Amino acid sequence: MLQWDDYSIHDLVALDQQDEHVKYMTKTLTAFKAVEKIYELKKERDQEAMTEHGIILSFLKKLTSTFELLRLKYLFHPVDRLKIDKSDSGFVNFYEISQLEVDLHQKKNRGIFQDKEAVLKERILSHLLHKQTDPDELLAEMAQNAYQKGLVQDNLFLFFNEGKLIRQKNENPSRRKYLYYWACYDKKSNMPYIYLLDFEQDAEEKALHVNSKAFDTFVQIIRSEGSRAPAVGIVAMAIDQRLDSIHPKMLKRLCIGPIYSQSFSVNLPKETEQLFATGDEGRKFVFHLTEQFVFSIGQSVIKDQKVLGSLLTEKRVRERFYIPKATDVDEYSVYNELERQKASLIRKTVVMPYKLHQHVQDVQDMYSGFKVISFSRHGIINGL
Repeated sequence: MLQWDDYSIHDLVALDQQDEHVKYMTKTLTAFKAVEKIYELKKERDQEAMTEHGIILSFLKKLTSTFELLRLKYLFHPVDRLKIDKSDSGFVNFYEISQLEVDLHQKKNRGIFQDKEAVLKERILSHLLHKQTDPDELLAEMAQNAYQKGLVQDNLFLFFNEGKLIRQKNENPSRRKYLYYWACYDKKSNMPYIYLLDFEQDAEEKALHVNSKAFDTFVQIIRSEGSRAPAVGIVAMAIDQRLDSIHPKMLKRLCIGPIYSQSFSVNLPKETEQLFATGDEGRKFVFHLTEQFVFSIGQSVIKDQKVLGSLLTEKRVRERFYIPKATDVDEYSVYNELERQKASLIRKTVVMPYKLHQHVQDVQDMYSGFKVISFSRHGIINGL
């Protein structure tokens, strides 16, 4: 459960003016498009991981669609303003995702959506010709119409975004092998996360890809444990603990963000402050991507004792996940991060405009431990 101590005054900040809203959305959507381009290139170049990159790309497109929809919602709104997290993530506050889900539910309850786009265009054109002033009310109505039209669940990134089950080849006849993926928008960090779970299922159990009841139970546990973003190892261990016939072999989580900008961020990391001290005016924003992995290195048999009239012992198989020791890594800061996330491996990337990157000679020194990727306004990716 979220506590008040989890938040600061900068986690829920309304953008005051329309130009602030436009500037924020322009930078955020530019960053999203750059990351989409990165994964499009990865998908083309890495045939072995083509499925994984395609999955990530599909969720990134949903994220872009969601922010495009929020841009429309507030673009001409006379009173309400977009609320963002300025201190930690740079993304919209989870309140906005909550309101999206409410609006989506209300639209479903109303039934058939009446698209007024053609009528509103005629009225706007008539207003411009006869009154020669900005039709603010009509523009607001047009934006609201487009917002309602865009409320399609399959196109949006919500609190929990169910994925699909993919059966994989497995030479072990006693186990079935699967990949399941999903995504969530975490309420505590105000950030989106994408999960990919490689796991095995005991062959004597009802097959997930055949039995709908077994699959629904599986998804229910995934939703329960994977709708938030605690330490990635905690998620893997919780799934292993709650599903006796399911054996997680690898859990990968992609953390999308934070996004930092000189225009709307506070409490910047030290390296980002140094980066923003130079560079091209107006293009000062960076976008972080973090890949977190948890690997199983074996299994252990756990004996549970239960008293049911007499003393009984129940055996359960549990995965042993690899969490590096301090002696396994070169830098103590790396160990601290792995220990905090209960992760086997963490890979970090920072994405920034090319004009900002070219003004900083020692950018790689600033971002030690990061892969640095830059992009141009023409969609050219450097450093991949």
